[in-house]
Amino acid sequence: ERSQEMATGSSNRVARMIATGLALVAWMAFCVPAIAQDDLHTLESLRLQLDEQARRISALEQPSNGPTGPPLPTAPAYWEETLPIERRMESTPGTTEFLGETEPRFLDTPSHPSSPRITGRLHLDYWSFPDSSPGINQIEPENPDLPPEDRFELRRLRIGVRGTVAPRNVSYQMDIEYSNTENLEVRDAWIAWNDLPVFNTLRAGNQKRLYGLDDLNSSNFMVFMERPLIVDAVNDPNRRLGLASYGVSKDQVYNWRFGSFNMVPLEQSGEIPGNDFQFEYDARLASTPWYTSAGDKYLHLGLSTVFAFPSANPDSTMAQFRTRPEARSTNHWLDTGPIGGSQSYQLLGNECVLNLGPVQIGGEYIFVWLQRNQQSGTDLFFQGSYLYASYFLTGEHLPWNREMGVLGRVKPRSDFGTTHDQGGHGWGAWQLAARLSQADLNDSDIFGGKGQSATFAINWYWNSHSRLQFNYLVGQIDNRLALNSNGGSNIVSGNYQILGTRLMIDF
Repeated sequence: ERSQEMATGSSNRVARMIATGLALVAWMAFCVPAIAQDDLHTLESLRLQLDEQARRISALEQPSNGPTGPPLPTAPAYWEETLPIERRMESTPGTTEFLGETEPRFLDTPSHPSSPRITGRLHLDYWSFPDSSPGINQIEPENPDLPPEDRFELRRLRIGVRGTVAPRNVSYQMDIEYSNTENLEVRDAWIAWNDLPVFNTLRAGNQKRLYGLDDLNSSNFMVFMERPLIVDAVNDPNRRLGLASYGVSKDQVYNWRFGSFNMVPLEQSGEIPGNDFQFEYDARLASTPWYTSAGDKYLHLGLSTVFAFPSANPDSTMAQFRTRPEARSTNHWLDTGPIGGSQSYQLLGNECVLNLGPVQIGGEYIFVWLQRNQQSGTDLFFQGSYLYASYFLTGEHLPWNREMGVLGRVKPRSDFGTTHDQGGHGWGAWQLAARLSQADLNDSDIFGGKGQSATFAINWYWNSHSRLQFNYLVGQIDNRLALNSNGGSNIVSGNYQILGTRLMIDF
């Protein structure tokens, strides 16, 4: 019996050993290959990284065979903004390779050759109305006894992305405006094809219309806090869905834009419903016939034109011209209202800028001719202009983007709060500016008002991407049809004073 028990125990131990051995073999059969495969993946990833490092070192040792052409600006302060995005992304060394190789390799559809860049701007405003007459009060709070309200405002709170995709002949830009807390608004949202014959760069999507200098200048670079009366009056809001071509001559003396746009804005809705389409055809030709190598002395000349065909229906027509008082107010202080019976209108604008070191003088004159059908009244004529001068107390100048025909980014000689070469701390750049502006939106039976304004500005640039602005405005409005407290309307006139402050940064 003892021998039998020992034999039985020995058999059980042998069975357990066999079962354990089979389990170990099964584990090795299934798990070891997986571990080995992971190790192989790791080794392969390391090999690829070493190969890439070797390729980059080899590329650095080879002479550059990049595209030839006119020299590109090298000043880092405004390099990112003084060229159109299509040229910047193609000309920035290493952008594509660096951004592409950082993408995870396990993505199903990696986009290694793309070059996205996040952008944004934040403009914080405070506006005060220290003096206004009863006529102005009737326009703004619609009560002659109450002055316009002071306000803090998120003027712009914008986030976007821009870049190119392989083989870098297609670029894009998408910006969303968050300052309207009730509805997000679309700003730039377009796709561009670059290096095309005849059309050069072709953009399709929501973009700025081609309405002259001050409207095309970036809000990050404007000398004054708000655009002139006539500029906003003919282009509010200034972006539309369209197809436009952008080009520049090889010597950058000439640049041009032309395209077609739907006149109905889609910033808030994202769509243009209905079958009553309203189209316009825009063009702008600009030139810098004189431009020194240092870029601090130049002459700019430009001409823009528009042929628009709005709807005759007063409930949907885009034949309306309106503007705020070169400041942020609730209502538009000059406003023709929708002009029913409109068949077409034409716009002609001419512009000129002369820069001599720290001094710049510029201005525009814009004319509008509008045709109506016989049942609605006679044809109409509106016009407006502005003239400004600026001076840098600290010796800087306003850079010029010759490819696009607009202002560039200011680079202070010494950033605020930093130590400069001569010792001590920098004070940034200080700029003084003044502007005279006028717009006449009265003709025949249309009483949009006549406005005149004088603006005095101080700009303190802390560095190339942030600054503080101060504006003081004195203005007058005459013969403006405005609503009254009785539910009717009457012609009013008045004068006003406005103070504005803006803290701004962009990236």
